[in-house]
Amino acid sequence: MYRIPFPAWACDVTVKPDRGITTPDRAIPHVLVTPKVSADDEGFTEATVDTADMYLVTPGQTPPTSTDRVEVPATHPLHGLYQVEGEPDPWPLGIHVNLRRIHG
Repeated sequence: MYRIPFPAWACDVTVKPDRGITTPDRAIPHVLVTPKVSADDEGFTEATVDTADMYLVTPGQTPPTSTDRVEVPATHPLHGLYQVEGEPDPWPLGIHVNLRRIHG
């Protein structure tokens, strides 16, 4: 298992399938959830509270799909319920997932 360098941003999340799907909720342990940072035309960066990045770093973890919601626990700085945006994509240490907050 990869050791996450920022333990305060690591947590276990709950994946909640789309309301019309009867698949039960499932946990994904030991993921990294960080604020999404965007660059504007001036080259400055800005973190937003409405979007986040989730990184799955443990081999074999099944990422959520674009119809899933992800619940980040209250103990995490970015706690809340998020909708997965787009499809998961690879990154050097695992899988990256875009999240957009739907309930804080």
